[in-house]
Amino acid sequence: MVGHALRPPVRAPAPAPARAGVAPPRRRRVGWLAWRHYDDGGPVPDLAALTRTHLAAARAAANGRSTELIVHDHQLRQTVIALTERQALSEHNAPPAATIQVLLGSVRVAARQDVDDVVRAGELAQLTHERHAVEALEDTVFLLTTVTGIPEGTRG
Repeated sequence: MVGHALRPPVRAPAPAPARAGVAPPRRRRVGWLAWRHYDDGGPVPDLAALTRTHLAAARAAANGRSTELIVHDHQLRQTVIALTERQALSEHNAPPAATIQVLLGSVRVAARQDVDDVVRAGELAQLTHERHAVEALEDTVFLLTTVTGIPEGTRG
């Protein structure tokens, strides 16, 4: 999405009348799958549709998870992650900068034994710079935004 501002989904224009000997223009598919090729300036992801899709996929998966990288623009990454109740992302290193926006459900972010933060649907939280784990307290879908490749010492 280099150089693209967030904008509402683009609807394909009505097809032009067919002319003799000229193939009609190909219509771009509009729907939640249309934005997958975000590098071509396609529509913005439909988070409600992604929430439904990935929650269903997580419920059907043996590991109770479903993820999809939806934006990858240099150091910026946005990933939709769905976890069923009690599933967790085990303790891992924190990226230089990250936020979690819970779209459905709630999660516990545990950075140390004595610190647990609960993030609920509709809430946006900046993640710790420490190692941490994320556990779904109920069936949950969240948007994880990370920025990688920030030089050490320039973190906020």
